[in-house]
Amino acid sequence: MVTVALHRGSGSWDPEVQRHVENPPEKASYTVFIIDDNTMFLYLLGFYLKRDPRFQIYCYTSGEEAMRNMKLNPDIIILDYYLNAADPDAMNGMAMLLEIKRQRPEAIVIMLSAQHDLGVSIELLRSGAFTYLQKDKSALSTVRKTLEAICGDMSGFEESS
Repeated sequence: MVTVALHRGSGSWDPEVQRHVENPPEKASYTVFIIDDNTMFLYLLGFYLKRDPRFQIYCYTSGEEAMRNMKLNPDIIILDYYLNAADPDAMNGMAMLLEIKRQRPEAIVIMLSAQHDLGVSIELLRSGAFTYLQKDKSALSTVRKTLEAICGDMSGFEESS
């Protein structure tokens, strides 16, 4: 059973409601934030990754909402570079990365983007990102392989469900 809640109106995921039945906090080894304003991709990636019992997944559609929940001490943050591109007043991925590294320098930040720009990649890596991944048809698998490099063997990860 999967329980995920998106608050209508706020456009943000509620981490208290979102706790997954098969992934309770006492079994999780890593707290993972996924921050992406594309709710479809956010849901798919969250659903895909929460099948690993080592991960406690929290999903956010805005950087501001994620920053309000930094008290949850995320170990790994998967962050969209073009976050809130439609709202000039909202935090974008670079601003988020810098603020995350200021507040929680030990957090591992994986940047995602639908387009690839070598200059942006270099700037993000110099600013503290662990890696920069292209958000394409293989993004779920690429994120999984990256998490395997960070967390170790994911052989128990269920590929199908």
